Amino acid sequence: MIFQKVQTVIKSKIPKIICGILATISIPVIGFILLPSFWFWVCWEIVAAGLVAVGCCGEWYMFFNPAKEGHESHHRRRELQFITAVAIGVFMEFLALGHAIPEVMRLEKDVAVSKERTEQLVSKNLVLRSNVVALEIRLQPRTITLKQITNFIFLTEKITKIPIVVRAAPGGEDTESYAFQIRTLLNFAHFGIPANADNWGIIRDDHKPVFARPIGINDEWADIHLICGSNGIARFPDFNYEITNGFTRPIVSDDSVVRIYNAIFFCFQQMKMKVGWSTNANWIKPGGVEFVIAPKNN
Repeated sequence: MIFQKVQTVIKSKIPKIICGILATISIPVIGFILLPSFWFWVCWEIVAAGLVAVGCCGEWYMFFNPAKEGHESHHRRRELQFITAVAIGVFMEFLALGHAIPEVMRLEKDVAVSKERTEQLVSKNLVLRSNVVALEIRLQPRTITLKQITNFIFLTEKITKIPIVVRAAPGGEDTESYAFQIRTLLNFAHFGIPANADNWGIIRDDHKPVFARPIGINDEWADIHLICGSNGIARFPDFNYEITNGFTRPIVSDDSVVRIYNAIFFCFQQMKMKVGWSTNANWIKPGGVEFVIAPKNN
């Protein structure tokens, strides 16, 4: 009779056990389907940690509160429940490791890729910034500084003073302004102005130099060109010089026009100005020379 009662009790508990197992399994399955991956694993970790914490606290309580006489079976059953909670929590933590380790590896890879992309972006930004700075410099108008004026006056002190021709090529406001500054620089050094110059001291007539690059040539042309009227290669006679104050100062005591222009050209070079020379037989007579201010490079 007692055996039959035990069987009846066990049979009555089986459906409850099955329902409990199914409910326990269905909860994480539903959570995995409905929740985003991040929040699912956060909840999973919280539940696992909670089970371990409750189980450990329960074990601690059961250890310090031994079973009373006649309640040993109840005490052992309760202790088994706490042990089961710890075991389930630890097992859940191990399952979570199966997700956490690949995620950490993926994140580490993503961080490495992001770092590489960041370095590439920084490099590109530096290149872009340098290009912007170079563009800003190119867009700035050409100017003569006070230091250059002082150095030019010193460098040309021992050069015979004659009228110096300055011609501006067609090129807009910057070319006109820079030609006027070169003319002013020569005036400060006491070089004369040609009689046929305009009010700015610049030659303006029907001869307008044109600057163009041949096919395949990308070099920048000079700002100041020493043009020599010749049917062949320009020949610039040498001049004497002296080393003083860190400069090579030309000495021209005669009135050789070409030698004087060549000495001034040499002074421009020492002042780090962009200068060049060429020959032209169209409007300058053989032996004639002049400075032509070229348009600004694009």
